[in-house]
Amino acid sequence: TEPRPALDDASAAKLSDFAAMVMEELELRKKARQLADTERALRASEERFSAFMNHSPALALMQDGRGRVLYLNRAAEKMWRVAARDVIGKIDLDKWPEPAVAVAHLADPGCEPNGSVFTTVKELTDANQEVRQLLWHCFPFSDGDRATLFGSLAVDVSEQTRLERELRAANAALSELTRLAEQANRLK
Repeated sequence: TEPRPALDDASAAKLSDFAAMVMEELELRKKARQLADTERALRASEERFSAFMNHSPALALMQDGRGRVLYLNRAAEKMWRVAARDVIGKIDLDKWPEPAVAVAHLADPGCEPNGSVFTTVKELTDANQEVRQLLWHCFPFSDGDRATLFGSLAVDVSEQTRLERELRAANAALSELTRLAEQANRLK
């Protein structure tokens, strides 16, 4: 084989610049693929989280430090007959649809920015004007920007509460019947 002619300095510089451009383009394409993969993974993760939260029977709410609603799941939408899109980002209760006003009061006093989980049973009226007892958990957390947010999760314990009341009443009635029976036996 014949030796290749040597490149002059200008040609070598052009070839070197071209090789650098090709390498840069390849690196940009690699980064674009990685970014697309990351975005797909993020979308899949968000879809998984959304599906999980929207199929959960627990009511879920997220608010920022000013009280603006950042997230509301389907269980909460259903209980108060309100669409999340109508309350997300809102803080002014006068602009909320009427059934949603109750939602604004869910992450209320007791949930402190530097505190731990605050748990209570709340009695609220749902969109059907039925009084419901909710086992409510409110907790502070920080987002990626270190802003304090408040999460709230609630489970409807109305049926359990009703059954507990009925059981207490039945036990009280049984105790009274037992007392009366014992009294009757002493009179014999």
